[in-house]
Amino acid sequence: MPPRPPRFYRPSQFALTLHNINYYSYPIIVVLGSIGNILAYLIFTKTRLKQVSSARFLAAIAVTDTGFLWTFFLTVLQMYYRQNLLTYVGVCQLVMFLNCGFTFLSIWYMVALVVDRFIALYFPILKPSMCTVFRAKLVIVGMGALAVVCYSYITYF
Repeated sequence: MPPRPPRFYRPSQFALTLHNINYYSYPIIVVLGSIGNILAYLIFTKTRLKQVSSARFLAAIAVTDTGFLWTFFLTVLQMYYRQNLLTYVGVCQLVMFLNCGFTFLSIWYMVALVVDRFIALYFPILKPSMCTVFRAKLVIVGMGALAVVCYSYITYF
């Protein structure tokens, strides 16, 4: 049975049920999501799909989504499981930095994927020169560097 919420207020039965659902569903979502993302990453990088530029973006999205799941779960640990990992100096800053960075990258990798597919569909003459695996890798690394630069302030505040 999961621990009950603090006793300084009297929660309703609905609130207790919601607390119990969250207590069990968060680990299940994190584990199943991580397994799915790891399988997607392996498929996009170890099969013949690795020769397609859009597969690189999908592999990067799988990595960032897994990172987001785990950093979000670390914040849930404090609320539902009474594990005070975020109270240590530096841990909170690192987790928040990673959470913001993974969120930023997940969104912008999806935008890059859409741009890649737009060029491939609407400008087929430019596809061989613009939609290459090398350019996809450059965009992925460049956006990763941009995320580090943009969110490095979180480690100080």
